[in-house]
Amino acid sequence: MTDNDQVVALPVWKRIAFALVPLGVLIVVLEGGVRLLLWDRPALQTLELPEERAGLIQPDRELFWALKPDTHAIWRDTRISVNHAGTRGAEIEPRQPRELRILSLGESTTFGSAVNDEETYSAQLEVLLQTIYPDRRVTVINAGVPAYSSFQSLKFLEQRGFALEPDVVLFYHEVNDYLPTSLRDSSNNEIGIVKTDRQLYESRTQGLHRAFMDWSAVYRWLSYAVANARIRKFDRPDADNPLPTIGLPGYALPSRLAAAGKSGETAGHNDKALGRRVSEEERRVNLERLAELCREHSVKLVILHPSYRDSTRHECLLTRVTAERGIPTLDVYQPLHPENVPAGSMYRDAWHPSPEGHASIAQYVTAFLLQHRLIPVPGR
Repeated sequence: MTDNDQVVALPVWKRIAFALVPLGVLIVVLEGGVRLLLWDRPALQTLELPEERAGLIQPDRELFWALKPDTHAIWRDTRISVNHAGTRGAEIEPRQPRELRILSLGESTTFGSAVNDEETYSAQLEVLLQTIYPDRRVTVINAGVPAYSSFQSLKFLEQRGFALEPDVVLFYHEVNDYLPTSLRDSSNNEIGIVKTDRQLYESRTQGLHRAFMDWSAVYRWLSYAVANARIRKFDRPDADNPLPTIGLPGYALPSRLAAAGKSGETAGHNDKALGRRVSEEERRVNLERLAELCREHSVKLVILHPSYRDSTRHECLLTRVTAERGIPTLDVYQPLHPENVPAGSMYRDAWHPSPEGHASIAQYVTAFLLQHRLIPVPGR
């Protein structure tokens, strides 16, 4: 090497840039290849909920799904009206002075599957209370949504419910918390199948994860691959059915999973092995958080302990938590299973009360609210 031959050192930023060029090319090639081969598509998809097929619900980024606002339909021979706020029933008017306002949260029973708008227990409760308080407006808002879990209703209350200015919150949740993660709307795929409702919500609200899922085919491909590997690992034919723990017989749980894009073909998984939508610990957290939020907003809380056609009276996590926390709780087993009355007359099917069943719930709730002074003394 002569004196004229000198090694010119490149600036650090240029060396880094030159080193990153091959990596960038590799990423572009991988992204293009994965997109071209369609590897970034989910392999599994949950079957549509019946209300989804009927156009009554729509996707919701945070709540997973919600009632479709401004919907009026006849479905399964029942009149269904969803107001502009996305709750069932008439439009919600601005709150008046001295108005008594109750917010009903819950799943398909609260929503009123298989009954008309005016036959739900929320609508009948409003009529009963209005006769007791003729000098003030009474509004009972039915925010029940089919297939909702306690976590979804808790999030609804946090994000939208308190804005409705309720004096009392009624909370009706049990069986959906114990059902598999396949009981969701058709936006659910293998990523959701390996997560509880809370875990799925947290993943969807994490900005970085959501951005990568939206923009990177490679990230989507890896996420789906990991989820499918987890499903194969815990998909056991001998998995337990959790329903007997809440006083229900071990119903067969039909598969709600299909190959993505092939809704008529079930995927062959044992749904009982997929895990619950709400774990036992998460259910406790949901109930405790619910009570805490209502206290913070000076709203009275009443837990309705659900009952279904074949239910038996039982103690469970819900009854333990409400007893520990002193939360007013009404077991609807009695209004839905009155003595010397066939259970079939109080139910449309195994899960949903008939109009007579809803009327019985409304009557018991009215008496409970008055007895425990959770609403004003009439005439004052």
